[in-house]
Amino acid sequence: MRGFRTSGFFGPNYRSFYSPPLRVAFAQGAVITADDGTAYLDAYNNVPVVGHSNQAVADAVHAALARANTHTRYVDATVDAYADKLGALMPGGLGRLIFTCSGSEANDLALQIARNATGKTGVIVTDGAYHGTTTTAAAISPSLIGLDSIPDWVETVPVPDLASSTFDAELEDSVAQAAAKLDQRGHGAAALVLDSAFTSDGILAGTTTFSPGHDQPQTSAATASLAQTAAAIRQAGGLFIADEVQAGFCRTGTWWAISALGVEPDLLTMGKPMANGLPLAGLAGRADLIDAFGSKQRYFNTFAAGPAVCAAGAAVLDELDRIGMPQRTGQLEEDLLGHLAQALGASRRSITVRTFGLMIGIDLSAADVTGADIKQAMYENGVLVGTTGPGGNTLKLRPPLAITPGQLERIANVLAGTLA
Repeated sequence: MRGFRTSGFFGPNYRSFYSPPLRVAFAQGAVITADDGTAYLDAYNNVPVVGHSNQAVADAVHAALARANTHTRYVDATVDAYADKLGALMPGGLGRLIFTCSGSEANDLALQIARNATGKTGVIVTDGAYHGTTTTAAAISPSLIGLDSIPDWVETVPVPDLASSTFDAELEDSVAQAAAKLDQRGHGAAALVLDSAFTSDGILAGTTTFSPGHDQPQTSAATASLAQTAAAIRQAGGLFIADEVQAGFCRTGTWWAISALGVEPDLLTMGKPMANGLPLAGLAGRADLIDAFGSKQRYFNTFAAGPAVCAAGAAVLDELDRIGMPQRTGQLEEDLLGHLAQALGASRRSITVRTFGLMIGIDLSAADVTGADIKQAMYENGVLVGTTGPGGNTLKLRPPLAITPGQLERIANVLAGTLA
């Protein structure tokens, strides 16, 4: 929706998800209140991971701003302490951190490091990938620019059936073929970049299907490993980059989604929920890769990892621990599936729900409705969701991890009501 801003200085790239636009007055926890007083349950925003207007985060930022807020060429104890705290949570082998302001910057920087390490320039991503909006990150984001606009140094691979037991083997074969094509074109494969939850491809997860005529939903387990896929890119001389910008920070039931998939990445990028809405992002990587890059090339980001955003980041880690994450994610996932089973048990439509912790995809492709229509209908009934996947026919839910079981029940009931 265009033309909804009160300021005339916003161009057509600023768009609203909903009609009429949601005009925010204030937000708290998992609820956004509009300027007309309407309260909306936020089932979409993974950025305020520990809840909108989290007091502990706000207090930490205020204290930091009241003391000093400088860049990383000065040494600040808040920044160093946060690096130690975050680094201790990384998968084994990732011994260095570099901070940025956005996930797009982090993915862009990861490709610079991969190219420096391998001497190659080519990159492999999935057909529906989204990795950011810098020139380089957009070039490896077919969901943003379209497959027809992908440059010669990028190869895309199809995503197998998200619930298939042969997912890893099929993807391994596709990656090997893509690397061979990049070799033939003189680029070579510097990296395979995968969103660890395949978020823009429809969400990699276990599935629960609700079908008319079935008293009980049909379930299938989630893909257990990407080890063969990782081996394929490494055999081709490239690096495995785990994009955790959407999937990281306890969203999927572990600190990092890749940890549940049997792979230790060479580089791991992170962002969105890192500071509960403030611009903090970055990457973790093997020490040899980052040290070699740093010895050849200077990287400095003025606003990355200042004391205020690092104070927010540290408060987020503390709050995630306080509310029982990542262990509690699994319980909330079970709660949601239980509520969906009750709410959708009598549905006349076939609905497939994919859950990877609280990264949730609700596939409507067999339901004779469109994702856009259901998203709008849920908005009109006070619940905010997004869409993803081929054709936008998968509802995407990534609620704040501070959401309550009662709020999850409301999501299920509103969804069932819009599908009735």
